[in-house]
Amino acid sequence: MLFLVGFGWAKPVPSTSTTSQTDGRAHFRIVGRDHCQYPLCFCSTVVFRLFSTHSSGIVAVLVYYVVQINVTLAALNLIPIPPLDGSKILMGVASGRVQYFLARLEPYGFFIIIGLLYLGILDFLIAFFRGIITTMIGILLP
Repeated sequence: MLFLVGFGWAKPVPSTSTTSQTDGRAHFRIVGRDHCQYPLCFCSTVVFRLFSTHSSGIVAVLVYYVVQINVTLAALNLIPIPPLDGSKILMGVASGRVQYFLARLEPYGFFIIIGLLYLGILDFLIAFFRGIITTMIGILLP
């Protein structure tokens, strides 16, 4: 599906620390967090918990899959490979050398992601970040 119709593709928007009002490190932390995937993930989990206790029908199953898709997309987005958000967050806390390395790596990020997917390493990384996200949601929603 991904290769046939391009599901999941987005137009990358270039972001540089020289065009922002803040310092460079803070800019990358803000850019990395400025997406709706994480609140959507949290809200869909809240809705799932509401529907799963009252219903075991099609609505609960549908909301369950919405939660799984959102958690997986949020986990994928946290991987620190440019152009994903994880690299922007890492640029915000890393040294100048790491920032330079990640900036140089960005044109090849798509190929790296496809290679990791082919080798099966991407599954491990997504599972790792899924664990972090579900733990954080479990802490926020006891």
